[in-house]
Amino acid sequence: MPTPLNPDYRLTIQFSLGGLSFVLFDTGAKRVADMELHQSDSLSNSDELFRVLEKDLGSRDLASLQSVTCLIDGRTHTLVPKELYHPEATEKFLDFSFDVPNGYFTATDPIDSLNAYNLYGYPKSLRDRILYKWPQAEIIHSTSVFLKNLPQSPAPVVHVNVRNRDFDMAIMKDKLLFFNNFKFQTKVDFCYYLLFAMQQHELSGLQTTVKFSGLIQPSSEIIDLCKRYLRDIRFVSRPDSFNVKETLCEVPFHYYYNHYLILK
Repeated sequence: MPTPLNPDYRLTIQFSLGGLSFVLFDTGAKRVADMELHQSDSLSNSDELFRVLEKDLGSRDLASLQSVTCLIDGRTHTLVPKELYHPEATEKFLDFSFDVPNGYFTATDPIDSLNAYNLYGYPKSLRDRILYKWPQAEIIHSTSVFLKNLPQSPAPVVHVNVRNRDFDMAIMKDKLLFFNNFKFQTKVDFCYYLLFAMQQHELSGLQTTVKFSGLIQPSSEIIDLCKRYLRDIRFVSRPDSFNVKETLCEVPFHYYYNHYLILK
């Protein structure tokens, strides 16, 4: 028999080609009940992603979930100012920046705080699988969640959200000054892109706060190299309003940062 779930449970899932993660959150107890992270080159299509997901969730009765939010975590996305955006031109905007594969579905997330839209594409097969299993699921791009939740700051702050082989970088000072995604292979690549973008905005590594989230450890070789040039490195911390089941307390909060932003 499937394990029954309290109807106060919310599920967030982050999909990318090469990995997925999910968080099951009990809104009544305000506690994370379960979380999983999978990274593998074999997770290269929608069928493989759902095979792993359903294996993890298969013993649970998900019919009574309060909500399901699916985050699309891919590099095929671009920001367009609202005054320049036309819905019928979404595919043209994406085609201008990317070679969008056949079989991709295009979507748009409004980001009111930036007066912009985040345009993105992702496999239609993934969308079909999501909506077949959860017809009422909310689908949003992971960078939309990241950008919507950038805190205002009078002093410049660099925000870096790391994936397996790429990272999002945003610079905030009262407003968004810069946003881009960088693909890297080595720790030197990572550090070069980060420092170069900071230099272009005349930001000193000795005076600027750089805040990390995502798939990176404080003890990693990347952070060790960054410390040679950056004095104020921080990692996002879990707010007091979030409780985590005791067996999950050792899991780094920043790994699941986008999930928490959805659930807060």
